[in-house]
Amino acid sequence: MDKWKKAVVHLECAADSVHFYDRIEKVQALWRDFEEDKITRKELLEEFNKGSRDIRWQGTAIFFVHKEKRYLVTARHVLWDEESAIREYQEEVKKTQGWQEQTRETLLQFRELMVKDNIYSAIFRVPSLE
Repeated sequence: MDKWKKAVVHLECAADSVHFYDRIEKVQALWRDFEEDKITRKELLEEFNKGSRDIRWQGTAIFFVHKEKRYLVTARHVLWDEESAIREYQEEVKKTQGWQEQTRETLLQFRELMVKDNIYSAIFRVPSLE
């Protein structure tokens, strides 16, 4: 038990609650408000930081070395970023509006498969008590 106890790695995954595309629009609007003196520099900076890596998920993994290669093994649900995956799919649906039906369906079917494999973009190792 002690041998494997040392191999357990605690993970914390992070994602943004504000999607990348939404953030671009938000930043542009904030910048306009700042240039028009509707908000202060402090308010601008506070708003820039909202929604950044504020979704957190924790889990564990096992770390081991085999034949000089390093492996980190965990359950799929620990790393799966469902919210971002769904948002990416919704963006793809919007982007393909007006495309040829067959091309659009093929691309969206492919994106549906990718949704299941979307992992968090930021994964941190959390120090354990031992």
